[in-house]
Amino acid sequence: MARRELRHRALAAAIFGLLSLLALTAANQAGHASYLVSFALVVGVAACVLGVSAARRARREDTARPPGSVAAIILGVVSIVLSLLAFVGIVFAKQLTTYEQCMNNATSNVAQQACTRQLMHSVQSRYGQQG
Repeated sequence: MARRELRHRALAAAIFGLLSLLALTAANQAGHASYLVSFALVVGVAACVLGVSAARRARREDTARPPGSVAAIILGVVSIVLSLLAFVGIVFAKQLTTYEQCMNNATSNVAQQACTRQLMHSVQSRYGQQG
């Protein structure tokens, strides 16, 4: 059985993972979604770090992995990925909205390809072409 400290660390990590995902669900309804997405990203990273450290220390001490450490790592990784996707959506919201409207009005493959080219051009012009 894992030491009490490791069990508490794993439990805290799992709670952080859940809190991070809850922040992401609330970001959809918040006025300043970028703050909640940032919070979710930081707390998701903390969940991963705590979960991994609890599992590694248990392995080093040759004890059982504390309950919740794997769940915390999974929740943290999912939260990090979703937070990064949300940031992309926030940063490129205008371009994505324009692309969606263009695709809705496109009646042929040629028109859809034009929409895609327009999206790529607007993203490249916003951040400059690197290469």
